[in-house]
Order: sequence, then structure tokens, then C-alpha cells
Amino acid sequence: MTKQSKKEIAERCKRYNESHREEIKKWKHENYLKHRDEIYQKHRVWHNKNKDAVARWHQDYNRRGMKNYYSKRFQVLTLYGGNPPVCQCCGEKEMTVLTIDHFDLEQGKRDARSNIITVTNRLLKENDPSKYQVLCLNCNFAKFRYGGCPHRYPEKSPWRRLQIA
Repeated sequence: MTKQSKKEIAERCKRYNESHREEIKKWKHENYLKHRDEIYQKHRVWHNKNKDAVARWHQDYNRRGMKNYYSKRFQVLTLYGGNPPVCQCCGEKEMTVLTIDHFDLEQGKRDARSNIITVTNRLLKENDPSKYQVLCLNCNFAKFRYGGCPHRYPEKSPWRRLQIA
């Protein structure tokens, strides 16, 4: 019998795991159910001993996530609102108040139920300016609430109707 190299052993294990994937998955699940309480206790002990490391990990994870979110948000706003992005109605340039407006109200309702990262990734992939535009929060709300923004359609302003009466 010849001595196998580590690479050959790793290849053999990989082939076995691929060919027995369902059996291994079933065994792992059964083993977890059988030893669930022990696993939980070991996890709690480790967690309590390493609170500082866990807290640092969570801070780093959150920081990376927010950096990724703001980077993608900037990409979406520049894709649909120009560089630098501006409100298509009033010309507002402050990034914190700019939003994506859906021309299709139904798509907007579906997106409201979705995760913001999922929507952002889809907008980057679609790259279809005929469906979306960049508006500031004020213009977006006015368009939704009153059917049009007072910057473009002064007659749609509820305050104008009060002044006329």
C-alpha cells in the first residue's frame, strides 16, 4: 500500500462528501438534535468567557455592513440621479435626504416589504432609469400624498387650495 499525499486524501474526502451530501446532512441534523443542549451550553460558556471578542466582532461586522450599505447607496443615487446626485424635481443635493422614487407604484409597494440591501442590489443590477428617479424626501412624499410635487405642480399643493378659498 502506497502512502498518499495530503492533497490526494483531501481530493478523496471531497469526492466522498459530494457523493454522500444528503446522508451527511441528515446525520449532522440528527446529531445536532441529539446533542442540542450540550452544544448550547458549550456555546454559552465560550460566549461568556469571550465577551470582549464577541463585542469587537459585532462592532466590526456592523461597521463593515454600514460602509457597504452607504457605498452601494451612493452608487444607486449616482446611477439614477447623476454625479453628484440631485433631486430631479427641486435640485436638492444633500445626500442624506435623497431617495429613490418608483414610477411604478406597485413596484414601490413590493420594495417597501423587502430588505433595503436586496432592493439596492437589484437597482444596481437593473440600471433602468425609465423605472426610477432620484427625489428628495419632501418631493417624494408630496408626489405620493398629493399626486405631485408643489415645485412642479403648484396647483396640487393643499396650501394653495386653502389660500384660494
